[in-house]
Amino acid sequence: MINGFGAWARRIGLGLAGALGACTTSPGTPPSLDRVLALARDSYSVTPSPTGYTLAGSGEFLGAPATFGVVFDGAGPFAVSYTGVLAQATGFDGVDAWERDWAGSSRRLYGGERIANLLPTWLLTGAWVDRAKELDLQVEPGDAPVALSFAPGGYAPRGLIELDPGSMQPRLARWGAGEQLREITFGPAKDFGLLTLPASFTDVAGSTRTTTTIDSVEPSPVFIRSPYAYLGGGATARFDPDTPAALAVKRTPTGHVLVKGLIDGQDLGWFIFDTGAGADIISQSAAATLGLEGVGSVNAAGVGGSVPTAFFKARTLTIGPATIDEPVLVGLDLAFLEPIFGERIAGIVGYTMLTRVIAEVDMAGGSVSLFDPRTYARTGVDWTPARLVQRHPCIEAEFEGRTALFRIDTGAGADTVIFHADTVAALGLLDGRETTPSTLGGVGGAIPAAKGTLRDFTVAGRRHEKVVATFALPGGRAFNDPWIGGTLGGGFLGKVIMVLDYAGERVGFVTKGG
Repeated sequence: MINGFGAWARRIGLGLAGALGACTTSPGTPPSLDRVLALARDSYSVTPSPTGYTLAGSGEFLGAPATFGVVFDGAGPFAVSYTGVLAQATGFDGVDAWERDWAGSSRRLYGGERIANLLPTWLLTGAWVDRAKELDLQVEPGDAPVALSFAPGGYAPRGLIELDPGSMQPRLARWGAGEQLREITFGPAKDFGLLTLPASFTDVAGSTRTTTTIDSVEPSPVFIRSPYAYLGGGATARFDPDTPAALAVKRTPTGHVLVKGLIDGQDLGWFIFDTGAGADIISQSAAATLGLEGVGSVNAAGVGGSVPTAFFKARTLTIGPATIDEPVLVGLDLAFLEPIFGERIAGIVGYTMLTRVIAEVDMAGGSVSLFDPRTYARTGVDWTPARLVQRHPCIEAEFEGRTALFRIDTGAGADTVIFHADTVAALGLLDGRETTPSTLGGVGGAIPAAKGTLRDFTVAGRRHEKVVATFALPGGRAFNDPWIGGTLGGGFLGKVIMVLDYAGERVGFVTKGG
């Protein structure tokens, strides 16, 4: 293990107070970035530990009590864990940021989720000082407190970090806007012996608040494997060899696909098969029928905004041949969909189940089959790399001479491609384009949009011309993401058989009849 704190020893001959005085000798003139970083580096009062450091504390995770732990080496790599009724682990191995979520599913993190994972722990442990270039730190003009802006990976608008003028450690970090606003406040610095760090922090994402207290800092033990390495794999599903891979399916007039499933062995209605769902969902009526009690709290993001809800723990979730034991399901009121679909809706099959299976999907033909990843074998599949961004499979596509990342969403019905509001604005996609008014609806309400025609759109090597597309306008959350260009719906996906391999980070396409 590399000890990145080796260069952080307290400087001799210049105390922190004296350094601050030298830093502010010209009122209204901000100190240089190098000066700020030097002062902040000194403030952590590091005692070198060749094995790294372990923080222990307590607080809450997703509204439920939890113990908190961090293992880190000071150079940037770390592993964070919340353990309780709901548990999660996140980390950074020096290259990949990753998470193993509350449902036991693992994935690498990209774009905005990557920085949302890295920045809080770097700010807490002090690693941000040596990550100035990666974070694109800049000193903001103005009087004390010293403020730094950051824009990792081209993130816009720039985020803000405020430093405490006494300790020169972060006291506030803020980035994003609206329902995507993330704000972390840090308590006063405390001498833990080995390190001087904030004694607590409060993390607010939208309307979700988590408060954590640091109780101790100790040298890390010697690990037989890197504690920072990506925890791939994760939880699995049980497969019944006597149950066919093909699911009972119903197509809806909206272009959605419904599949049959069981919760705790009971048939409580249909499930929407939705790659755009970042979790497996149970309807509130189904949870009430089973007598399940909610735990914790979460905001479920939808088209029109977010909806506060709780988690529900069932005994089993069975979809075709695949069964998840002790699934953690997000509860939602899905009653508004039943008049539209003409069926009772028990839930949504999304990310949690799809990380444990390989799914073959024919949107136009109305068929879905689930296979065990350990035994799956099919020839003639054209595979393309995929990223799981916000728990959704995303692939690159080209349109009118541009390239962007697009989310695959079987829950988008008959739509072909929906461009996200940030992409529409950044690329001027409505400039000179004839459009008609439209709307996009779902959980949380509806948002304004416009429909128009694209000259061309190429995905997975297949070129489509004169494509009718939807352009999201400002006002929603689900279609307002600066890291993703848009969403691919059933209008494209129905032209091929799609093979989803979340664990393998790839999506395959099979020509029908091939």
